[in-house]
Amino acid sequence: ARFENDQVVSFVPPDGNFELMRYSITPEKKSFFSPPIEVNAQWNVNATAAAGSASAESSAVLMTHLRARSLSSLVMSSSRKGGSVEIEDVAVTIPFPKQARTVSIQVTHGTFVYDEAGKVAKWTIGKLLDDVTMRRCQFVANIKFNASEETVAAPSLSLHWKVPLSSVSGLSVSGLTVRGEGYRPYKGVRNITKSGLFQVRYS
Repeated sequence: ARFENDQVVSFVPPDGNFELMRYSITPEKKSFFSPPIEVNAQWNVNATAAAGSASAESSAVLMTHLRARSLSSLVMSSSRKGGSVEIEDVAVTIPFPKQARTVSIQVTHGTFVYDEAGKVAKWTIGKLLDDVTMRRCQFVANIKFNASEETVAAPSLSLHWKVPLSSVSGLSVSGLTVRGEGYRPYKGVRNITKSGLFQVRYS
């Protein structure tokens, strides 16, 4: 009630890390949210009939391009100094169809690990800078499928990232007061935005 009236949160902190409060942005802001990373995901399937046989062998090329977006919905902290926005811990998780027999992967940035049993690739890029001179990061996978009557569906990738000193809602802390302590504790507030569940479907 006090937060709703005065926008003040009063609490006794426990030892260690803890969650103080949660908040969410309105559905309108969610629908118009522009992430700090631009993703282009393409999925092309080819089917060729085997000589002397009615069966068909199918293959696909999966391409993913991404780069930092110059304009996004993030609200930067006033403590951030000028310069390019740095996006940290950038990683992409790509599940492949269960019919995949062989997968050949190439990347231009970062590293990747492919789990043959689970049919999942994780592409780790690390940091991205909001710099127009930087080339787009590219992930290309050539896939061959086992013969199956089931339709091979396009997968959806999961994108992971974080941006320090930023927020989605613009919520800020104007002050922090510590009472009941004889020493002068360090006081500081640091915003960070994480991607959460962010998915992109191949087209």
